[in-house]
Amino acid sequence: ELAALLANSDALVVEDDHSGDIASGALVSLGKWLPQRTVHIRSYSKSHGPDLRLAAVGG
Repeated sequence: ELAALLANSDALVVEDDHSGDIASGALVSLGKWLPQRTVHIRSYSKSHGPDLRLAAVGG
């Protein structure tokens, strides 16, 4: 439903996945429906400790 609304705009989607690899559920991303306009940022600070700030960016 959200992807359908965004499809008719020029908006870019930035997803912030703060749970990284510790999330138990499957990854759900708007990139499935809007791959050319979605950037997914995944943080690893929760799984590797708050003192270590790591992130991976994919589009």
